Amino acid sequence: MLPTQCWGLDPLFWSNMKLTAQDIHRLDLHPSKKGFSILGHPISRAEIVGTVVEISLKHNRITLSVDDGTGVINCTRFSDEAGGISSTFKKINLGDLVRLHGTLATYRMQTEIRICAIHLEKNLNTLTVHWLESLHMFRKAYSKPSKVQIEFEERQRKGDHKSSKCEMGTI
Repeated sequence: MLPTQCWGLDPLFWSNMKLTAQDIHRLDLHPSKKGFSILGHPISRAEIVGTVVEISLKHNRITLSVDDGTGVINCTRFSDEAGGISSTFKKINLGDLVRLHGTLATYRMQTEIRICAIHLEKNLNTLTVHWLESLHMFRKAYSKPSKVQIEFEERQRKGDHKSSKCEMGTI
């Protein structure tokens, strides 16, 4: 696996990876506890589609428990500078189908999503399409090493002293 200072060179690190709740619960926590990885790819962002099964409002955040059929994942949004929750969250009810984009984090030893964007979905086929897209991405992208990973591993095998550095132009 790439050292943490090289993670940004892997294109999947900056992508909202299409994942299921089960995938998120199976993520590997990096030993430095700075991030997560899946099949050797460091990741920081995820996209999930599911049904809201619980809404928890606290004074500074809202937490949605989202069930996508593979498991339940907590998704949290902290209040804005004005101290309120955006109007989008006020429209969300139990049973709504939502698409969430956010960053991955750990809270009380549980992996969760810190919500960056949320969309109410009207088409019930959205969940099935998300599952299919997730499977497709695992086969075509997530399961294959990036060019940066390949070059890094080749340099380590050759004993290159620069293999632990990720300077532009060296990997």
